[in-house]
Amino acid sequence: MKKTNKVITASAAVAVLATTVAPLSTFAAATTPTWNTGSSATIIRNIENAYGTINNTFGYTITADGSNPAGAANAPSAPSIVFNDTYTTIGTASKSTTLDFSNMTFERVGDYSYTITESSSTNSAIYPVDSTNSYTATVSVRNNDTLTGYVASLYVKDASDDKLDNISGDDSGFVYSSAPAYTNIQVSQTVSGNTADPEKCFEYTFAVSTSDSYTLDTSSTCTNSSTIKNGDTIRLKHNDTATIGLVGNNSQIPVGTTYSFTKADAAEGYTTTIDGVEQASTGTKTMVAVGDSDYDTNNETTINSYLNSEVDTNAFMGIAIYILLILAGTAGVAYFVRKKIAKKA
Repeated sequence: MKKTNKVITASAAVAVLATTVAPLSTFAAATTPTWNTGSSATIIRNIENAYGTINNTFGYTITADGSNPAGAANAPSAPSIVFNDTYTTIGTASKSTTLDFSNMTFERVGDYSYTITESSSTNSAIYPVDSTNSYTATVSVRNNDTLTGYVASLYVKDASDDKLDNISGDDSGFVYSSAPAYTNIQVSQTVSGNTADPEKCFEYTFAVSTSDSYTLDTSSTCTNSSTIKNGDTIRLKHNDTATIGLVGNNSQIPVGTTYSFTKADAAEGYTTTIDGVEQASTGTKTMVAVGDSDYDTNNETTINSYLNSEVDTNAFMGIAIYILLILAGTAGVAYFVRKKIAKKA
């Protein structure tokens, strides 16, 4: 009888222990929490002073804090933001994407922090990465009052560790911003040679790797439009200078843009050099715009048109001898005339 009581007592103890451990074993498995606040945030990407056609993709990195407790899964993957638009006036271009934490599961309570930074730009020479801003998203996981599950809250801090407003829905934004790097181009025309015409308007075709139009400013008396785009011509004569893409307006040229000038008018015997290098009959030079804001001297192009007529040496000698003979004959006649006049006297 005593033996039976011990068995019953032991069984009851096991049953109580099982009742106590059961919820804990449930918590040991990955559990989707109930969200106390919104479960997503918004990444906002601004391009200041945007103008013309913008084709660029910005990439972002999400890095888990090394001190996070184990047991978190399904953190959001690194997103990207794509710009593929044309802006007709200068202003701020803005796009966004959602960073969604709602699919995360957890095995235990704790604070799970993730740093979000902008890490890439497909054309960083024109659209630099915003390396000054970074944000931390922290998911705080706690037991609910009845110990039947988890409750998660999402909080955001900026790079200064200042806590931003608690997320309500999807209206909390991580803002990244930078302005594109613009520049402009200058092209000058000179002529040289003893038969070169300083009043001749030389014509060149302008090629550029964008589809935008740019302001063309020149004091040349040759006929030119006030804007220029890919495939248009520019006409310049001796000592003319033209600027393509004025500083300070929405017609600047993105850094890294490829452009060229090609001789478009008839050769007419002129030899074309661009920046001191003699060109083929077309006279083409391809360059890449550099600089980061105002006019950069590396974007200056000088085109020279040379035409010189050489006098045939043999012909010149023949003419010279002929002239000398005439002079000699004239001198001889004058001598005899003076002598005859002297005799009569």
